[in-house]
Amino acid sequence: MAKKSHINWTDGTWNIITGCTPISPGCANCYASQLAGTRLKHHPSRAGLTKEVNGRHVWTGEVRFNREWLSQPLQWEKPQKIFVCAHGDLFHENVSDEWLNDIFEVMAYAQQHTFQILTKRPDRMSGYLSDLPMILPNVWIGVTVENQTTADERIPVLLDIPAAKRFLSIEPLLGPVIISLWKLSEGIDWVICGGESGPNARPMHPDWVRSLRDQCAIAGVPFFFKQWGEWLPAERDEYGNVEFCDQNTIPHDGFLKCRTTNLDDTFTAFRFGKKASGRMLDGKTWDGVPE
Repeated sequence: MAKKSHINWTDGTWNIITGCTPISPGCANCYASQLAGTRLKHHPSRAGLTKEVNGRHVWTGEVRFNREWLSQPLQWEKPQKIFVCAHGDLFHENVSDEWLNDIFEVMAYAQQHTFQILTKRPDRMSGYLSDLPMILPNVWIGVTVENQTTADERIPVLLDIPAAKRFLSIEPLLGPVIISLWKLSEGIDWVICGGESGPNARPMHPDWVRSLRDQCAIAGVPFFFKQWGEWLPAERDEYGNVEFCDQNTIPHDGFLKCRTTNLDDTFTAFRFGKKASGRMLDGKTWDGVPE
């Protein structure tokens, strides 16, 4: 449970449910399962929830209801945005309706806060929320997608769920995604985009990010660029010189220390790490949020 979060699009996290099951390509390098299997492996909320597979810590499918944290949002007087279940999926198939009832009851009482819920299982979310007697005005719901396939599967389900606000987290972005196939302005209130971090992170092409930014601009939907992640893209100008998308964070000797990977004939990414790679795109940060 964290009253303050290092996630830059929220204020705090409420890990009332921990544990999960890998479900799609975006889960391959899950930061939460790595933490649960290493630094937090003895913590009561994480112990026994992962197994080691080929040197990586992977969720077992067991989920845990951390009831001792249930009332904490009620104790926070200052209004804030709270990301629900940063280390799990609230709508995992092993999360019981009884647990969900208790969690949503707290969110209903804690009207001073805005609760942000992301899932990769929108069908379960739809089934549960459709049975609620009312839409909670302080609960935003969203889906995580990483490529066109998961966008095609999850976004239409999200759009059919009644909600105060709906949003997309497109992280890690693993390929080009066209979200304008749906009427964004009539159903999506926010789009977050980010690259992957960690030792096995996959690079993200800058044009994938630009495309999402531009689709959001056309639809009038706020766009938030969270991070480049582990890899920072470099492009060549008209004279053949290398330019970085985030020039303010690159060390002078970066070329001597970085590995490179070619995504195609015209694109190279340098491995500077998440902090050094930053979050600037085309010379600025993109910090759009819903009103």
